[in-house]
Amino acid sequence: GEFLVCDGARVFRDLDDGLLARLSRSKVRFSSAQLPMGFMDSAGPLQPLLEAAVQAVLQAVVRLKVDFDVELVWARVGGERVLQAHAPPQPPFIRHPGTGLPVWFCNIHSHSARLRRGRDGELPGTTGASRLNLSDALLGDGRPISDADLDHIDAVTRRNTVEVAMRPGDVVLVDNYRVQHGRNKFDGPRRHAVTWFK
Repeated sequence: GEFLVCDGARVFRDLDDGLLARLSRSKVRFSSAQLPMGFMDSAGPLQPLLEAAVQAVLQAVVRLKVDFDVELVWARVGGERVLQAHAPPQPPFIRHPGTGLPVWFCNIHSHSARLRRGRDGELPGTTGASRLNLSDALLGDGRPISDADLDHIDAVTRRNTVEVAMRPGDVVLVDNYRVQHGRNKFDGPRRHAVTWFK
């Protein structure tokens, strides 16, 4: 599959000014994991107490395991009770540390569950750990991003994305502050090596 490269400076330039202002005020947060908790619905009148206890225990475990802030939030997805791991609200764009220019630094396009369903269709049912990596993009206060805003972000992101054909042995270097990146679907094994440097 192709390596996908999207220029964050061009995305920032092409996004609607009203959308940038709204997202700048509200900020954006990502849900990076989703723990199935459907059994809570059978707890009857004890559900509020059990949910508080489960949330507190899991929040303590998460704090021991990761070195960044994660807030566990109860939600209902597809009718099922879930506990989602939310990153703190963040601005949708930054100033590039080298150039000082504004750069879209917000991967709503990849993390939005709605946009992902539109690209990939309904994914087959999953169980266990494969359900943990379901992500979504939300406004900073946890409300959904409007369909119109998601559609606009999707169109601008796609317009500014270039597909780079990859062959065995190819290496790609990206400026992570400026470029969103990913890959198309492919068959076969993949060797993925990542390094960071200044």
